Amino acid sequence: MPQHKKQLVAFLDLLGFRHYYDIILNQKKPDSKEHASRVIGHLYQSYMSRLRESISKSYKIMSKSADKNGLGLSKEIQDSILNPKIISISDSIILAIDCDESTIVFAYMLLVNALLLLFDETMKPDYMPGELKKYNMSIFCPIRGGISYDYAALDFETKDPMLYGIAFYKAYKLEAKAGWPRVVLDDELSQILAQNKTCLESLSKTGDPDCPLYFDVLKMKFESIIKKFSKIEDKRTLASDFLRKHHMYLILNARQASMLCKYEYTSYKKIFPKYEAWAVNYNYHIQQIIEKEKGLAKILNPLIIDMNDLLRIFDNYEYEAQ
Repeated sequence: MPQHKKQLVAFLDLLGFRHYYDIILNQKKPDSKEHASRVIGHLYQSYMSRLRESISKSYKIMSKSADKNGLGLSKEIQDSILNPKIISISDSIILAIDCDESTIVFAYMLLVNALLLLFDETMKPDYMPGELKKYNMSIFCPIRGGISYDYAALDFETKDPMLYGIAFYKAYKLEAKAGWPRVVLDDELSQILAQNKTCLESLSKTGDPDCPLYFDVLKMKFESIIKKFSKIEDKRTLASDFLRKHHMYLILNARQASMLCKYEYTSYKKIFPKYEAWAVNYNYHIQQIIEKEKGLAKILNPLIIDMNDLLRIFDNYEYEAQ
C-alpha cells in the first residue's frame, strides 16, 4: 500500500471545453461524433503536454531564485516537485506534488507560475494543434479549481492507478465552491501562504473560513499586461484582445449553461449566480484598470457586461437552444 503523506493537490476544471465539441458537431457530418472525439483528444493531449512544459519552465525560473536565497533542494525533492502526478478526466485535471512545510511555498508558486506560463502559450495565435486549426478556434479556457494541502496517497505502479485521501476530496469540494474562474485554497494552505509576502501579492480573500484565500489567473495575467507596457497604444491593443476573448468565453459558457437548464430541467436560479459572480468579477477588473489608465476607458467600457443581458440569456431558453 502506498504511503499516506501530506501533498499539495489541485483539482482544476477547464471551463468552456464543451464549446469545442459543439463547434465540430455543428458541422453535421456523418462521422462528426467520432471526429469531434478524436480532434478534441489531440487538443487535450497538446494542452497536457504544454502543462508539463510550463511546470518545467517555471521550475527553472524559480530554482535560480531559490539558489540565490539559499533554499537548497535535494535531488529527491527536486524530482518530486518537477514531476508531479497528473491525471486528466475529460475537462478536469488532478495534480499532486510531494512537498512538506519547508517546500510548500516553492511548490505553490511553481504551480501558479506554471499556470500563468500555460496561459501565455494558449493565447498564442499558432497554438492550436493539427486539425483544430481549420476551425479557427482559440483555446482560451478559464480555470476554476481548488487546492488542498493534506494527506493523500498515490499508487501509479499497479495495473489500476489510484489517487485517494483527504487532500483529493477537499480539492474536489473546493473546486465546486469556487463558482467562477478562480482557484480557492483550503484553510491550512491559506494559513501557511499568508505568512509569505510574495504569495500574498497573488492572493485575494474569499470571506469563507473553509477556503480563506484564492488566486485568479485571469486577473494576474491582465494586471501583468498593464504593467508590462508603457505605451498606451500597446496597452489598448493587448487589453482589448485579452478582454474580448474573456468576454466571449464568459458569454459562451453562459449560453451552454442556459441550454443545460432547458435540456436537464434545471432551474436557472441554481446556475445563474455562478455566472453573475464571474461577470461581477470581470467588470470589477475592467473598472479598476480604467481608474488607473484613463486612456483605456473608451475601448474597455463597451466590454463591461450588462447584468440584465446576462440574465436574459438564462431567461430565454427557447431562443438560446435554437
